Amino acid sequence: MERRFLPVQGLEARDEAGIMAISGVTARFNSESEDLGGFTEVIAPGAFDEAVLVSDIRALYNHDPNFILGRAKAGTLELEIREDGLHYRVPALPESRRDVYEAVQRGDVTGNSFAFTVERDRWEQRSEGKPLRVIEKVRELFDVGPVVYPAYANTVVSARAITTAKEQINVDLSEYWARHNKIWTTVAPSGL
Repeated sequence: MERRFLPVQGLEARDEAGIMAISGVTARFNSESEDLGGFTEVIAPGAFDEAVLVSDIRALYNHDPNFILGRAKAGTLELEIREDGLHYRVPALPESRRDVYEAVQRGDVTGNSFAFTVERDRWEQRSEGKPLRVIEKVRELFDVGPVVYPAYANTVVSARAITTAKEQINVDLSEYWARHNKIWTTVAPSGL
């Protein structure tokens, strides 16, 4: 299993009517990582297409199963593959995880991460610099969520009220369809 940690570019936090939500971009496509120990990597568009449909994905804080925030099969974690990357949302954070919400809201937690296994990748040797790994297909996606120490650039994590999160996702979807007239994948629990 591999883990990638992604830094934040912006942060928004709101709590309306006592319902806390956390959302973020856990992986951006075609965005090069920091040094991962002698190489850098990018995630190709389409890399998550199958994995989000077959994996039992959890939202965890710092990859810790003692800090579960949501789960796709339970309907408490939503994942969306958009043109720019893999987005996640926990629409109603458990009250017991107020500490995570507050850490994101205050800016103490500044990144996102995901844990995965790779089915297909390719390596590119550059004339200068470190080799580049291109992840073309993720076999299994184990978890996503906010973390303290990120490794990728250009991601966003935010904490907000559920109504604000739902409004934003609807605006994002309308804008996306208007610009691209393409279908994106939504992972929802079975039975919905």
